[in-house]
Parts: sequence; structure tokens; C-alpha cells
Amino acid sequence: MDQRYYDRGETHASRVRPVLRVPQNDTRKNTPARQRVQMLATLIVGLAFACGAPLGFAAGPTEAGVTVTPSVDPDQELSKDDYDRLFGHIPATPLVKTTKPVTVYCGIELQDIRDIDAASGSYAVRGFLWYYWDDPRFSFDGGDIESLKWAFSTLAGHAWIPALEFDNSVEDVRRWGETIEIFPEGEVEYWCYFAGTFSDQDGLMDFRRFPCEVLPISIDLTSPYQKVLLELLHCRESDPTDGIKELRQRRHPEFTFTAAQATATARSYTSENERTFPVLRFTVEAKRNKGYYLIHIILPILAILVVFLVGQRIAIDQFEARIGLALTCLLSLIAYTFSFADSLPKLGYLTLMDYFVTANYLLIATGTIATCTRRWPTPIPRFIQRVADLIDRMLPWLAIALLAIVLLLLGIL
Repeated sequence: MDQRYYDRGETHASRVRPVLRVPQNDTRKNTPARQRVQMLATLIVGLAFACGAPLGFAAGPTEAGVTVTPSVDPDQELSKDDYDRLFGHIPATPLVKTTKPVTVYCGIELQDIRDIDAASGSYAVRGFLWYYWDDPRFSFDGGDIESLKWAFSTLAGHAWIPALEFDNSVEDVRRWGETIEIFPEGEVEYWCYFAGTFSDQDGLMDFRRFPCEVLPISIDLTSPYQKVLLELLHCRESDPTDGIKELRQRRHPEFTFTAAQATATARSYTSENERTFPVLRFTVEAKRNKGYYLIHIILPILAILVVFLVGQRIAIDQFEARIGLALTCLLSLIAYTFSFADSLPKLGYLTLMDYFVTANYLLIATGTIATCTRRWPTPIPRFIQRVADLIDRMLPWLAIALLAIVLLLLGIL
């Protein structure tokens, strides 16, 4: 049949009422046998409608060359009865290909990333997930209808839907708005919103350059089917960077999300007899905003260091004033370090911020010790005295070098 007809009424009765029409361009002879078939088809349709049995969709032309089609609203989710009438003959078994695995194309659109914990390597993510695959068994002639939609709960257990899981989730990921959409070409798509906590299970996040680091935030999708049966690839129509457009618009207070990529890989488990399962990893680069740490940590510490260096220019004859200012700066640095300790990540290795704070401790402590050697009650070896004089002369230059390194790392110079 060359043309599909849809009676688009405004009432519910008109939307479900079947329409029986014969194409106008049908030039075949109206033989007696054909007339009997048409009368029989009309009688069947009329009896079914009179009994209150909604006919739903008809699959293709009949022997009589007519098509039974209802008027439907493609924007509304259909029922289980609609699925049974359309695709009820399709078994709920996996689609099998003899030459290559079934390809599932996936995409993720991230909406928010919060609570990035350096100690546990975890982070909370909220976003939108969709994936689709080609299943010729679901091909249909839709006419003007672009797609058919069902709630995922309606088709669960009745149609084959490849189950994809979040491989690096810390706990069960909450999903809502799960929908199945079938297109005329046989393309089946699943999409939903999701939210959950994920972990950096492969150790990709490195905080050694904190607070100047760029962290890879990863989400791993996997399937219980082996890689020889099913493969995961990024969706064909979009770029991975498209998945962080909304994330960029939200302007995260601590991070700037600069790039994204999708990598198809695989994972083997010892408990599964070394079988290989497909994995599609979505990675987002999160660059930390350094403004908070520059204003609240780095500049106050540098101010304490500058005050100490100025105090070192006091004449040694005024020893009490000089050593008093040095000890005040040292104690101030210790107290201020405790005040911002909760803002620093607690890791098993040192970060740039740790090196910066430790360098200031060493400069102030070394200068204080060198000052004390000038008024030692007993004679000290000449070598120690020369070292103290050298430290006293080199402290300003060491402080300038430390400041230059900090500015370079922060990208200011």
C-alpha cells in the first residue's frame, strides 16, 4: 500500500476509531473475488469495533491491498495492549548476529557534578542517559508518525532491552523518566534521567598539583553481555563535548569543565573466568578554580612571610624586637594553618599546597634559628656563624624564588 491514512479527531473515540480505506491509485480490476475479500474485511472490522475491542495498529498491507490504521497521538506514551498488537509476535530474546556483536550507541548529558571528595575519590553526578540499537524486528510503516513511545516499566520483560549498568557507581543509581522509543527503521532507544555517587576506581584522579590540578571525572557504562555479543560505542550523531554544555552553563562554584571524551574499552573479572565485558568510559576534565585558595590561603601566608623578612632587617642590636617579631610570625603561621586545614584534601601523598606551606615554615623557622645564633650565650663554631650569615643574606632571595614559583603554577606569570 503506497499511502497510510490517519483520522486525526479531537475526541478519544475518534483517535481510536479504525479507518478502512482503499488507495485511490489502485488500478487493479475489481474482480468478484476481490469484492468478497473486501466485504469480509469490512465485516471483521465492524464486528470488532462494535464489540468494543480497540484494533490498534495494523502491520502492513493485507491480501486485499488495504491497511487498517488508527489515529494516534505520537507524543503520548502507549499501553501494553498497543505493544502486544504491534510487536507482540516478537520474542523477548536478545537480538543475535552471527558475524559481529550487537552495537549499542550510548550518550550522556551531564547536568551537575558535586561533592568531589579527594580522600575517597568519589563524586555525585546528575545527568541524562540515552542509548539505542538497531533491531530490524521492530521496523514498521509509520506514515506521518516519527516514533512510538512506551514507559520502560510497561515493556520490561516483554521486549529485549540491553541492560546497561554504571560500573563505577558507589551505590545504586537512581533512575527516573525511563522511556522506550521505537522508530520506523527499527531503531530502539532507551533514555532516562539518573543521579548517583560514583568513584574513581582506576585511580585517574591525581591531586598532586592541588590547587592547580585538572581532574578526570569518569562514568563507566558496562553490560552483563560479553564483548563478543555486544559492543558499546558513543552515539553517532553527537560529540562527547555536547554532553557538558548544560554543565558549563550552570557555572560550578569550584570547577570549570573544559573538555569531554568517550573511550570504548573492556574489563575482565577474575570471578567471571576472565571473560571480557564491554565498557564505555565518559570522561570530563574538571579544572579547579584557584581564586578561593589564592585569596584565603596563599596571600595570607605570603603576608606573614613578608612581615618576617622585614623584621629580619632590624639591627641585631635590637635582638629582643627582632626575635619577638620572628616568633610571632612563626606562631601566626602555625595557627593559620590549623584554620584552613579542613579546606585541604587529606591524601596519602603531598600536594603543591603542602609543599608551599612547608616551604614557608622552613623559611621562617630557619631565619629565626639564624637570628638566635647571633646572641648565643657561649661561643659557637665559626662555620655555624658563617652559615647563619649566609642564611640571613639568602632569605629574601629564597622568598622571591618561592613567590615566583607560586605565581607560575597559578598561571599569573
